[in-house]
Amino acid sequence: MSVSAQLFVAMQSKSAQWYEKEREGIALIEGFETALNACRAELDASAPAVAAAGSAASSGNGGARFSLASLSGLGGNSQMDPLLAEELFAQVKALKSGFAGLLQDMCDLQLRARQAVLDASRASSEKAVEPLPLPALAPIDYYQFIGHELAAYEAEYQHVEALLDMISFTITTDQLRTLVISWSTSPFLDPEQSRAFRKRHELATSGAAA
Repeated sequence: MSVSAQLFVAMQSKSAQWYEKEREGIALIEGFETALNACRAELDASAPAVAAAGSAASSGNGGARFSLASLSGLGGNSQMDPLLAEELFAQVKALKSGFAGLLQDMCDLQLRARQAVLDASRASSEKAVEPLPLPALAPIDYYQFIGHELAAYEAEYQHVEALLDMISFTITTDQLRTLVISWSTSPFLDPEQSRAFRKRHELATSGAAA
């Protein structure tokens, strides 16, 4: 398998990791929504007890303030720990760095694909090179595809980054649901185009092997 073909395979692996991380991200956001709604319901149910406890604390220790975690277990449902919402929130925010790392890896693959084109051009200028038999793919074909894919993932990253920046403890349920729909129906990635080129790649490599 040529260097360019190997880079294409590596790009496909990064794409699979990206889709997996998107599925992970959507699941985390849905989990955060559930935990956040549970905390809000628990806080509403325990409001009288919290008010009484706060009044007693204020008179007993100079107006000490209660943290979100101190409400754990109030309302009769200890499983709805506010710390769970905080943990999920942290995991959601950490997604951005994971996507950024994948995007950087894709940029590196594009640079290597470009170098493969330059190397092939240099080799063809130094000696006569026979045209590639159909359905073979030239280094430039792989480079153009990887470049197109990279542009799509760069647009997708900006979309995901904007969505993740919207998430906070004050976001509404409707906003979270709209966010998930916006992410899951993103128009930037085109799996069909990727599959079509992969078929060309498989046909080319199987023909070369034969």
